[in-house]
Amino acid sequence: MNKPEGGQNTQETGSDRLTKAYHQLLSRLQEILGRSSSKTSLNEAMDQSQKQAVKEGELDRLEAERLGGFLLRDLTDMGGYFARTGQGLRHWLRFDVQLVERRLWEMLTQITDHAREDMMALQQGERPPHYLTGEITLPGTLICENCQRPLHFKKAGPIPPCPHCRGKVFIRPID
Repeated sequence: MNKPEGGQNTQETGSDRLTKAYHQLLSRLQEILGRSSSKTSLNEAMDQSQKQAVKEGELDRLEAERLGGFLLRDLTDMGGYFARTGQGLRHWLRFDVQLVERRLWEMLTQITDHAREDMMALQQGERPPHYLTGEITLPGTLICENCQRPLHFKKAGPIPPCPHCRGKVFIRPID
């Protein structure tokens, strides 16, 4: 279960299933990008990953689109961070990478190796995205737009309301 530092556990019914499916989409994305002999774009790989999740009965079409949207948001935000700062994944997470599950770290590293250009191109010229309570996100740090306090996620999972002010809108730190 995902419990941000300083916060209470606010898991919703079904969120464990969706978090697991989010991880599965990420894993499939890594597989598709890793085995692709030709240059498969991040969007094409995500489309294939979503279709496979529906075909396998893990998600319905709307859930696959929603979770795929969350994952693309996270990856394009990561790419925008890389483009703006020149920093890598360690800095985007904003905490000790030893706290991230090894398999998740490997997946993110491989995806960024294969799709860094796509991730950065998708973010160019766009404002950093908002993250909303109830959505699922990758590990890292989010900042509450209301009180400016950080929430730290050690693994992917649903975003709870801010434990300090009950705010529901967050951004990733920009540096």
